[in-house]
Amino acid sequence: MRINELTIKQLPFAETGQKKYRDDGLPGFGVVVGKRKKTFFVMFGQDRRTKSIGTWPEMTVKDARLEAAAVLSGPAPKKHNTPLTEARDAFIADCRRRLRPATAERYYYALKDIDLADTGINDPTTVQ
Repeated sequence: MRINELTIKQLPFAETGQKKYRDDGLPGFGVVVGKRKKTFFVMFGQDRRTKSIGTWPEMTVKDARLEAAAVLSGPAPKKHNTPLTEARDAFIADCRRRLRPATAERYYYALKDIDLADTGINDPTTVQ
């Protein structure tokens, strides 16, 4: 299917879950239709990662296609290393934001004493 403004407008919202529609003109580009939103995406890289570009109608198909082409033509984003304590703290902060307080505290107490010596990792500065 060639994705354009008219085809997106005609795509029905999903009753349950999501449905992906891929563009024939630009491999890797497509739109995901959910219950309430239609979101543009691009699939790229050797490991076929997916990146959301924007939602329709806030972003036009033309702009989304240009953004997807830029992602596909550019170098693959490099994975970065994160210190273990920083990753743990970010995870706990996310838990506190979206989970019940009691559940977040259980995660906190389960992870607060984790040490690199427990993990068997030789480099104490980074963890992938």
